[in-house]
Amino acid sequence: MNYDVARDIDTHTHRIGRTGRAGEKGTAYTLLTAADKEFAPNLVRNLENANQAVPKELINVAMEVCRKSHKDSNRGEAKRDRTFQNSH
Repeated sequence: MNYDVARDIDTHTHRIGRTGRAGEKGTAYTLLTAADKEFAPNLVRNLENANQAVPKELINVAMEVCRKSHKDSNRGEAKRDRTFQNSH
């Protein structure tokens, strides 16, 4: 059970790798809080790459993060465009 999200996906992978050893299977749980939601897309990608089931709730959080990130990047582009237009 991971109560604290790892700082990066490689550390997370190492942590959950301890769940199953010597060919044994295990189940790893990672708890996310609102402060950790930026890590959700990494978790989805990791689970998909390992051919694991991805909980719908995790997909929803990851999609929310990606939409917000895309919206923020578009807002920055629009601001840069306005700045460029005003300077010429």
